[in-house]
Amino acid sequence: MVYTIQALRQIFQLSPVDEQKKILLIANDAELQVVKWRSQGADVSIFEPSNKSLLNLPYKDGEFQLLLAPYVLNDVKTMAEIDAVLFSLARVAQEVRVFPLDNVCLNSVTWVAPMLVQLQTKNYGVELREVNEVNTHHAMLRIWSNECVVK
Repeated sequence: MVYTIQALRQIFQLSPVDEQKKILLIANDAELQVVKWRSQGADVSIFEPSNKSLLNLPYKDGEFQLLLAPYVLNDVKTMAEIDAVLFSLARVAQEVRVFPLDNVCLNSVTWVAPMLVQLQTKNYGVELREVNEVNTHHAMLRIWSNECVVK
């Protein structure tokens, strides 16, 4: 799914301050949008997961300030896979935003609460935000590290 910059701003509830951060966008077919966003001064990189694993992202720990992940949970089949993907994303960024929390394989009612607890036990802050798109309502998950790593 290809999003415009404006749609990304809306679904991820990006503030002007957010757009000044070093951003990683996990998306297929988004290169054109990233080029446009860069031309507006954003420091945005793209990772296309189509044939690459989200579990082994080729980035250093904490390399990005913000990671935007549209539709990365769509095809995940188990709770263990959801946890693994989310922890992998959280490894490379200080803050992660995942949209939507809908999953074609799992009922969100049964996996969201345990997943939030799992993240919190690993010292991550979590927040669910409502996102209103045209004629639909979805949730966005925001994850951030509660630890300050001194280098």
